[in-house]
Amino acid sequence: MNESSYNKSIGCLSMILTLVVSCIIYSIIDTLINIPFYIGFIVSFLIANFLMTKIVTYTTKKKSNWRFLRNLIPILLLIGILVLRTSNEALEQKKFFEREEQQIAFKDSIIKGESFALASHTRKWVDYLGNTYEGELNVKMQDYYTSSKFHERLFIPDSETNFWGALYSKIYQEDEDKLSLIYEELDKLRVQNQLDKRTFAEMVVSCIQDIPYAFVFQDECLDSSIYEQSIQDILNQCPECCIGNKKFGIQTPVAFMTNLKGDCDTRTVIIFTILNHFGYDVAILNSTFYRHSILGINIPARGLHKRYNGKKYYLWETTNKYFKIGDLSSQLNNPHYWHVVLANK
Repeated sequence: MNESSYNKSIGCLSMILTLVVSCIIYSIIDTLINIPFYIGFIVSFLIANFLMTKIVTYTTKKKSNWRFLRNLIPILLLIGILVLRTSNEALEQKKFFEREEQQIAFKDSIIKGESFALASHTRKWVDYLGNTYEGELNVKMQDYYTSSKFHERLFIPDSETNFWGALYSKIYQEDEDKLSLIYEELDKLRVQNQLDKRTFAEMVVSCIQDIPYAFVFQDECLDSSIYEQSIQDILNQCPECCIGNKKFGIQTPVAFMTNLKGDCDTRTVIIFTILNHFGYDVAILNSTFYRHSILGINIPARGLHKRYNGKKYYLWETTNKYFKIGDLSSQLNNPHYWHVVLANK
């Protein structure tokens, strides 16, 4: 083999290796970070191209031509894959919507000149002082789809010492910008009812407390007789109060506001997300002893609280109606067993 043929062979091999290395790097990035495909692939290709440039040295005068081809072919491949992936995701989203239509109330709406399919719920509830509120809670179905895909791909390493805090943080950060319609409706109620900081927080929490409790399991929901007595009692009265096959046994805020099914930490994360948006100093507290999750809020109040970072976080039950700030049931009221897993300030 002469030198020219040798260098051409190396050039062809380099292109193939660059593609292979790009795919390997992309699979790693895609596992760790939820970013658009085209961004992930471009970053992966640039890294692979840099590595191959360092490894493969061209001595031929046609060096620049080979480099041009090596760069052009993956770019064309990227465009082709991107078109196919976009078409596939559109088909998946359509199937996803068709599947969810059986359980979710839909309506079409025009928002800022664009048409959206919304999951819509009209809720009416009463707070601790007997004040009645009514609002329409909407989320965009395309945001529900995106949030669900993120949830499915979410990864928390086993080495993470604060597993639940890391999980809640990733979930709320992903969904915080997807609840804009919820924020607008709650803010409208705040203005209409002239609510101050304390009563607005009570309005938000009482809204979530009013939504019936539902178990969220990582595995499929089974017959009630399989579970312990406390779970049996609830499912025997409300067989539909269970949603299964949810990773980590939790729903994202967007998913919860879409199907209104949530357990304790599903609720604490949605309230944490909403109150964080409105500037409150909030925390999520978990207890392995009680096997429960509650909200903590740093606001002038009285009652049960937990000190964290020099501040008092008053404990707030989110799964039952009419529980006020600092008031927990006698079965859950020892602050020693509660630990802050996530705080926003």
